[in-house]
Parts: sequence; structure tokens; C-alpha cells
Amino acid sequence: MIILYKDKYTSFELAILIFILLNSTFSTVIINVIKNHSISEIIVSILISFILGLIYLLIIFKNYNEDLIESLKRKRITSIILITCAFIMELFFLVNSSLIFKDILLPSIDNKIIILVFLLAAFFLASKGLKSLVISSNLLFIIYLLIILISFSFNILNVDPINLLPIEFKINKLPFMSIFLSTISPLLFLLIIPKNKILNFNDYKNKVKKTYVIFYIYLFTKILFIISILGIKYLSIIKYPEITILKSINIFNFFERLEELLIINIFIENFILVSLALLYIITLTKNIINFKFTNYLVLLLIFILSISFNNISLTLFYISNIIFIIVNLFNYKRKYRS
Repeated sequence: MIILYKDKYTSFELAILIFILLNSTFSTVIINVIKNHSISEIIVSILISFILGLIYLLIIFKNYNEDLIESLKRKRITSIILITCAFIMELFFLVNSSLIFKDILLPSIDNKIIILVFLLAAFFLASKGLKSLVISSNLLFIIYLLIILISFSFNILNVDPINLLPIEFKINKLPFMSIFLSTISPLLFLLIIPKNKILNFNDYKNKVKKTYVIFYIYLFTKILFIISILGIKYLSIIKYPEITILKSINIFNFFERLEELLIINIFIENFILVSLALLYIITLTKNIINFKFTNYLVLLLIFILSISFNNISLTLFYISNIIFIIVNLFNYKRKYRS
């Protein structure tokens, strides 16, 4: 039995949100950075990224002792840096996810319209508060999990282990930092939750660690699954590999070409992430300057900037993530211990 608390967050409901956030950059970042890499390079990169992320989370939890919003009231420069980084990440997620929707589902629709509709929907959810966002992510997770099961179950016959060969043990370049940056950064938006608002913080820490491990097992399985269907060479030349593998699904000769089905999961991931990033930006902005139309000013600025760029530089995205991760690492006071 799941009990919902109005003003508190349970470790279980946050763990579900965290799993979605960890997956949210797969379609826009991770699947693209592993292209043109050998299987051995991908495996080693996933392992290193996992270790780095786990160490980082342990440090964050060790220093997770005060209300971030309250602490930032005394740190205007830190607040501005965090808002700027979150702003860049928000634009990156918004622009890139809208391009996926346009390419797969809405080729005849102007991308500006897709961005506007997507952003307004995210703004609506963000305006309802973090608790509503958490509950929404938990409800959407049921659909999310079902689509994952369909994707794996009905594609199992298309798996060809030969596509994983030959496994070369020569390592030239490891994209582990890209995987680490893109998976950890979205989790840091949850630091706006005061520690005293989380029921049983120790249980929350344990569930986050377990969720993180489960995600990396899932990530490893998912990548090898896609490669075993497409092959490493074909993977490197197609735009949306995870969507491509669904084109060959045929369910009892009735449902065919189910690549559009996966768009629902990509939508859920990006919708939750964009909503959370937007809420984070609004919350920190109000901490510095709070007037009646702060929400709408932030919304308008994000929309204007997002339609002004055809794409957001991946390099800029990585730089903002690095700064975001470092600033959050040293932001908390260390005089208490959990």
C-alpha cells in the first residue's frame, strides 16, 4: 500500500522520479556519445561513469545537511551560477527533445510551435509545485515501465549475438565523462528538497543508491540490446537507434512499426526533466528577486532563447554541467553529519 504525504516525500516516490531522471538524457546525449566507439570502450566507460557517479552521490549525501534555498539566500553569486547552469541545461533539453518529436511524429509542424506547447505543459506542471511533479512522475512511470517491457519482449527475436562481435580490447578514447555528466546533473535539481521534508532520510539514501545501481544495469543492458540488434557500425550512422529497433516489431501481425510507441517514453523522460529544471530555475530566481510575475518572466525568457537556437552546443552543455556539479559539491556546510 502506497501512502501519499501532502508535505513530505517518501523515498519510494523519489526513487521512481530519480530513475526517470537518470534515463532522461539517453536519447539526447548518451546514445550519441557512444557512437563510433567499440563495445569494449563503451563497457569500460559505463563502468567508470558508474563509479564516479556513486562516489559523487556519497559525498553529496554526506554534506546534505541544510535547506538549499535557505543557504542560497546568503550566496547570491552561487545562486546566479546555479541558475545560469540550469538555464543552459533547460534550453538543451527543450530544444533537443522538440527536435526528436518533430523528426519522428510532427515533421510538418514548425519547431517553434512544438517548443511552445511542450514548454507550456512543463510550466503548468512546474507551477503546481514539486510534490505534484513527483506524483505525476510516479503515475507516468506505470506507462513508462510497460513500454520498456514491450520494447524488450517483442524485440528479443531480433537479437543477434554476432552483432556484438568482434569485441576489440584496444581502447583509444573513453566517453565516460559524457555519460557521468549527463546522468548526474539532472539528479541535482532535487537538492531543492529540504532534508527535513524527506521521510526517513537514511532510507532515501539507500534507495537512491539502489536506484542508481539498477539504472546502470538497465543502461548497460539497453545499450548491448540495441547493438545486438543493429550492430555497432549501423548504430553509428542512424540518427535514432533506439527508435529504429522498434520498426521491426510485429505483434501478432496486428501492430507493426511501433517506433512511435517509444516516443511516449522519451516524452515522459524529457517532460519530467524540463518541468523539474524549470521549477528549479523559478525557485532559485524567486530566492533572489521575487515579484508578482517572476514565473512568467522566466517562462518568456526560456521560450525566446529556445526558439533563437537551432541547437544548443554539446560543449556548452558539458561545461554548464561541470560547473553545476562542482558548485553543488562544495555548496553545503560540513558542520553536521547525517
